[in-house]
Amino acid sequence: MRGLLPRVGAIAAAVLFVGACAAEPGDSTAHKDEVVTIQADYPEYETADALYGAATLVIDGQLTGASKVLREVPDPNAGGSDPKLNPNAGAPAGNAQAAQPPDSTIVTVYEVKVLAVHKGEAKVGEIVDIKTLGGVFDGVTYQEIGVSPLKPGQPYLLFLETYPTSPAAMLNPAQAQYAIGADGGVTALPGNPLKLTRATLDRLTK
Repeated sequence: MRGLLPRVGAIAAAVLFVGACAAEPGDSTAHKDEVVTIQADYPEYETADALYGAATLVIDGQLTGASKVLREVPDPNAGGSDPKLNPNAGAPAGNAQAAQPPDSTIVTVYEVKVLAVHKGEAKVGEIVDIKTLGGVFDGVTYQEIGVSPLKPGQPYLLFLETYPTSPAAMLNPAQAQYAIGADGGVTALPGNPLKLTRATLDRLTK
């Protein structure tokens, strides 16, 4: 079992774009039946207001059951001239790839049907693609440590960040998903101190 720590702190980084759906030929890092553990750093939110404020899209949504596993690779042109956002900033012309580490990330992209919109650009009934770290890719299983995966058929309240060329992602997989019960109430994951209620959400959306 190998450990993998993505260079980018969170899966939601805008410098990523969807790459090939299969491993690159000659990829010596891929071994059948291997399990790779993933550990990623995410921003943490002390209040519901901070979580809501950081999200670009907040929805009630439900998995359709459709998903696909993709490899995402860094975009060497992302981040512009800011060296904190773009490691290639200041690199000689034509030499961007030399300054950009050739790392990549395996993600599973789920189709989520929008049930309600609390913030952002989406419509009820629309299908939104949401990515999470990990998945089975070229025979290798990539598993993120300590994350509860979304379950088909279970509706969720989701706090997301959206991108022009990449699927949306949860701000923090521990704090940005809340199971919706039959009564419409929301339940936080174990260990999440942000105990949201519908009343809190209604206040935030006004």
